[in-house]
Amino acid sequence: MLLILVIIKAKKFSGEFDPDYIMEGKVAERLFNTYGANLKFLVIFRHPVDRAYSHYLMTKRKGLEDLSFEDALKKEVGRKSNFKEQKVFAYKTRSLYAEHLRNYFKFFPRENFLFLVFEEDIKKQLPETIRRIEDFLQIEHQELPTDVHSNQAFEAKNEMVRDLVRRPNFVKQIFKTLIPGKSTRKKLRDFFIKQNAKTVKSPKLDLEIRHKLFTEYFSNDILATEDLIQKKLNY
Repeated sequence: MLLILVIIKAKKFSGEFDPDYIMEGKVAERLFNTYGANLKFLVIFRHPVDRAYSHYLMTKRKGLEDLSFEDALKKEVGRKSNFKEQKVFAYKTRSLYAEHLRNYFKFFPRENFLFLVFEEDIKKQLPETIRRIEDFLQIEHQELPTDVHSNQAFEAKNEMVRDLVRRPNFVKQIFKTLIPGKSTRKKLRDFFIKQNAKTVKSPKLDLEIRHKLFTEYFSNDILATEDLIQKKLNY
């Protein structure tokens, strides 16, 4: 689930999205205290297993994940010892939509939310969805490009370079001493990651495993989510 925040001030709009808005339990309250109830939200749902698997593959390509997808789901709770690990390994937690929505509904009315389904509204009927978003935000129609493609997947050419950049190690500690500026270190880190990247085709998840994981971990939450938003997700 992706939540896009739209701030309306004096008929001017600004927007932003951050996956951590959903994870961090106090964000909804902070947004309410900062902006009041006059915020609008675009909420984009994706099949929970597909979202979790995509998250898992990204983490694995970064060299941060050694478990199989099924084992990672089973052992998720015990791995999240701090907020950083919650963000990295929360494959299942980020796909449990009902709990996150309830937290936002404590502070904002349901009419401030537009609920969209990635597989239908974004992939199959984007022009119509853009119209719906414009109507929801009460803004004039604009001709926007609709030939949008998914981001390409990348993996490391050299795993040793990847681990030196991504994982805690003595080389990174030396760099922190030699280059104290955080923004400069980030630019160097991004440069090495880009130079070490190659495009790959993401492996498909077996359909039987997909169905089994949905039934085991997500089916009840999807029913609760559908009840909350009064909309069928057809997962």
